[in-house]
Amino acid sequence: MTALAVLDERPEHRADVDRIVTADLAAQFAAAGVAAEVAASLLTMQATSRRTDYEAAHPDARFLVLLRAGEVVGRLVIDEVDTGIHVVDIVVAPEARRTGVASEALSRVCRDADARGTGIDLQVWTDNEAAIALYRRLGFRACGPEDSGRLPMCRMPSPTIPTPAHDDAASRVTVTGHTTLMRSAG
Repeated sequence: MTALAVLDERPEHRADVDRIVTADLAAQFAAAGVAAEVAASLLTMQATSRRTDYEAAHPDARFLVLLRAGEVVGRLVIDEVDTGIHVVDIVVAPEARRTGVASEALSRVCRDADARGTGIDLQVWTDNEAAIALYRRLGFRACGPEDSGRLPMCRMPSPTIPTPAHDDAASRVTVTGHTTLMRSAG
């Protein structure tokens, strides 16, 4: 499997990220029973609104792209807050789902948090069983009541920190203001 790269989002990534976010929104609309013609008129507006909302609510957040074989396959938005790292959003292209993209990206965030002794929090739609299962495998637990169909989940830092096999400058990316190893485990 090709290594996953995690980079700061740049203007040249915007069209690919927008395509992925729009595909995710389309799937959400379809699952909610929104008619295709109604959804089509809302998709671009919703994708733009999502980014604008994230930027307003999390002005210091990092917008990261997930690349495999040079292709954008997802986006991760993280924000360092007083309580640790907040995962604002993670979205993976439909064709790259179930290939370990989200697992690898979030594992890197977990390793960063563990190294700093800080926790991570996020929210997930209660009907997104695949995402909930992934988060549980990574050590997240429900940490509050559902709110409008969203479940807050938290992960405390692991007491053991794995030692990286190698530590070269080419494999480093800064996450939440700290240098972190950002390479594939595979």
